[in-house]
Amino acid sequence: NQIVSTRSFLGMANERKSRIFPPKGNWSLAKFGEPRPVAKASLKIIDKALAAALAERVPAVGVLDPATSKVKLPNNGEEGPYTRGTVFPIPEGTDFIRTASYWNVNATGYTWFDNGWNFFDQNWNPVGACCWSSPKFPGHRWDQKANDSKTAAVFSGDPTIAKGKACQMIDLYPEQLRAAGVRYAVWSVLCYSRMTFNKAEEVFAAFQWGKDANKGKLFEPARCQLAIPLKGEQLTKYVVLIDLDTNEMIYLDAGLKSSVRSAESNGPLLQKNLPAFMEYIKALPSVHDLFRESVDASSTTQILYS
Repeated sequence: NQIVSTRSFLGMANERKSRIFPPKGNWSLAKFGEPRPVAKASLKIIDKALAAALAERVPAVGVLDPATSKVKLPNNGEEGPYTRGTVFPIPEGTDFIRTASYWNVNATGYTWFDNGWNFFDQNWNPVGACCWSSPKFPGHRWDQKANDSKTAAVFSGDPTIAKGKACQMIDLYPEQLRAAGVRYAVWSVLCYSRMTFNKAEEVFAAFQWGKDANKGKLFEPARCQLAIPLKGEQLTKYVVLIDLDTNEMIYLDAGLKSSVRSAESNGPLLQKNLPAFMEYIKALPSVHDLFRESVDASSTTQILYS
């Protein structure tokens, strides 16, 4: 793990614009620093030595699917069912993406775990949000009429009784998001009531994509591609990022510091923090990084991607 992690880290050494450090794995306390350039000649020597060390330790494989570069190896501080930085291709022809926050709280009073999306252009400039305080994107409030042909995201509204079991939903429409100038869409679940995820009976983030948003019931867990239990003592969880240019979803699993009042207010903070976090994710080693020195046609082992 140390060898493959070090090699991947050094492979990004001269590409990063900033560094981000989570003290003891706590992303809500993330610190920033400037990257230090490393001489290319030194990188080449170290990379060769690390590659040789990996080849000695990792079993030979006959087939290594290039797509295994989309699956990251486990790293510290992860709490979700997937590895941070893993990429999920979104199928061509997907015309809606539905996300939901679902929770069950055995406590008096009302509790909300707010489902929200922040939108950015290709330069990470905030262009809007969709959440309880900004229920339609682009630019529509509750008391304004929406142009359905241009509406790119819409919020379901709060549950009328937010105690016990409750759910919020947001629908995204990829083509309309692109038309509105969105490159990156970032999904968060915020503990509006300041009850951490661990203090609820359960909290889930559910993700579904497909065609015909009006087909079937509004929320059907069986139709969800991802169902992610949210745990921990954090008040914020950034679940995934969608890159609308590459048509891919990247699993984040990040409790970055944010306001829990509304996703709408977090655009400027994410503009600062997310580019550094995405550089950190890019430097994490993948399954392909682990095995790429061990490809040998004589082996019958296959490392495939599904």
